[in-house]
Amino acid sequence: MQPMFNTAPPDGRSRVIIENVTPEVDGGTFAVKRVRCERVIVEADIFADGHEVISGMLLFRREAEQKWDETPLKFVVNDRWRAIFSVDEIGRYRYTLAAWIDRFQSWRRDLQKKAEVNEHSELDMLTGALIIESAAARASTCGRRSSTTRLLTSAEHAHSPPPRSRSSRVCLRLVERRWYQNTA
Repeated sequence: MQPMFNTAPPDGRSRVIIENVTPEVDGGTFAVKRVRCERVIVEADIFADGHEVISGMLLFRREAEQKWDETPLKFVVNDRWRAIFSVDEIGRYRYTLAAWIDRFQSWRRDLQKKAEVNEHSELDMLTGALIIESAAARASTCGRRSSTTRLLTSAEHAHSPPPRSRSSRVCLRLVERRWYQNTA
């Protein structure tokens, strides 16, 4: 089973670049050595054109297993990202990195900036609603409907003055930091 993540368009172009991955021995020709219970700290330079927010995952598994485990990449400094996994059993492990333009986080960051100076509009809210609806459609086809339902229910029942539309209520709730941090 291959890891599930965004792939490059058919013409081979990609907006997100991953390079300078460590640990790596001779471009991946030889295995990186670790002992049982030791952590593997994986780092890479990840960047993209433009100013959108990037998100990424470290996918890893024992060579004998089919299912990939994943852990989010965390921003370190400049273009450097890091994630860690533990070698729990003796044997060969495989790992790979995946990164993508995070449309939701980009929208959220931009909306927060606009809200701080009171320049957000209904169009900003509708843009967020479209991003959320798209994610909900993808989540329901992947069997993650319960988390999507929780997201929408939480957003609709926010304790704040009611905005004009449902999409506005959903988007305003998602912008609040405490909601995002509680579900991340």
